[in-house]
This record gives sequence, structure tokens and C-alpha cells, in this order.
Amino acid sequence: MKWIKKLSLPLFSACSVPLVVISCKQKDQLDEPKDDKNYSFYKQALNNLVEEKDNVSVKLSEAKQELWKLKKEKPEDTAAIVTQQKIVDELFDKKLAFIKNLNIYADPLKSSGDLLKEWDPTYFVQNIIYQPKENFQDRIKKIRLNDDSQFYKELKANNLYDEFHKKYKIIIVVIDNQDKLSVTFQLTLMPLNSSYSYKGKKNDYYFFYNNWYARYQGFKGEEEIVTKQHNTNKTFTILGIVIPVVAIGGLIIYIVVMILVKKSRAKRGLK
Repeated sequence: MKWIKKLSLPLFSACSVPLVVISCKQKDQLDEPKDDKNYSFYKQALNNLVEEKDNVSVKLSEAKQELWKLKKEKPEDTAAIVTQQKIVDELFDKKLAFIKNLNIYADPLKSSGDLLKEWDPTYFVQNIIYQPKENFQDRIKKIRLNDDSQFYKELKANNLYDEFHKKYKIIIVVIDNQDKLSVTFQLTLMPLNSSYSYKGKKNDYYFFYNNWYARYQGFKGEEEIVTKQHNTNKTFTILGIVIPVVAIGGLIIYIVVMILVKKSRAKRGLK
């Protein structure tokens, strides 16, 4: 069974206001291990996590439609509009709470090396996904489900949290982001020692939970332009440093030579 869940979230930044569609889907799981009676429980708990967000998403979509209808057909009914807006806001907060369960730990490139402590989707989209490949692996420390997520709460409630981590890992894969307007997470339950392969597009990004390691395949399209722009900026930076250094060095050499010439002429004049 495949779960495909859609989640829209507007992100605001200093330079742009993109609409980022964050999706979450659960890939088909492996066949249930014969030697683990708890595997079906883990699988269902992960299904529940995705279902929880899906239910909220549907209700939020319906609430937004109702709010739009009220504003269009009954703009004078301010009380009803305010009440409906409150419902929309509450549902949006619930959906955002689900996103926060996918907690990003990343290096914000501060000299202290402090890690980003909480989910920041704007930072994630602008500074994690669309980074040139030479910096990418250094930017990600780890990506994982938050311990406060519903999935881990269910495991803890059944005293299976430690047992789960002895045998399994949850891989969070980020895919379908080439247009800079969408991010899709894929949650996959895998045995701890197994490898993970995903047959996707060449510009898919893979995040591995088990060893806190991230890699991705090459850029193309708009992302290739981002890489070129980055390299161009780097070139301008280098030129901005090299040209003044060369100019100053040349000036110093010129002054030294002129001083030596004057001294040489002075000596010849004394003779």
C-alpha cells in the first residue's frame, strides 16, 4: 500500500515569497520479518503518523474553502468570517505541528558551529536543498523524526522505543524539488543494517537517517543555474580580492624601484 499525502505551506523570506508544497508519503514497506512480532506495530504507527497529517490537511482545505465562500457571498457577516478564520488558523497550526515532527538539525555556518535547534522551513528550502554540491554534505548534520512525534510516542507508550532502535531505522527522503516550489518527504521503515536504494530522477536528494549522512545526485535545470550563479559569485569574490592585492603589490614594487633608482642616481651624482 502506498500513502501519498499533500501539504501546502507558504514560506516567507527576505527576498521572496514562494509557495512551498510539502508532501509526505510512505513507501511500500518490506515484507514483514518473520522473526519480529513487533514489526507490524511499527509499520502501523508510521501509517498513523502520516494519516494524522492527512486528516488535518483535508479539514484545513475544506475550512479554507468555506472561509473564501463567506468572504465572497457574505462579506457583511464579520462574526461568521472571524469564527471561520479562527478554525482555519487552528487547523493550520495542527498541520504545522506535524511538519515540526520532521526535525532538521543543520549547521547554519556560524563560527561557533552551533546547530539549528528547531525546524525552520524557510532556512531548509533556501539553504539546505539548493546548495551547490561542494558544500552540501557539510551542511547537513542529521535529519530525523523528532522524539516528540506521534510515532515515537506510540513506541514509548508500548515500551518499544529502545527495541525499535536496535533493529530499525526510519529513512526520510527528500524528492521532487527541482522547481523550487515543492518538497516531498518519503518516510520508509527499514532494517537497521540494510542499504537503501531509490530509483528516482538524477536531481533527487537522499537523506539517510541511520548514519546522519546526506548525498544527492547532480544538478540540472534551474538548480544548475543556481550552481552557476554560486560559482560566478565565488569568481567575483576571488577577483575582488586578487585584483586589489595585485594592484597594491604592483604599487609597492613601483615605489621600491623608484627609490632604488633615485638612490642609484644620487650615488652617481656624488661621484
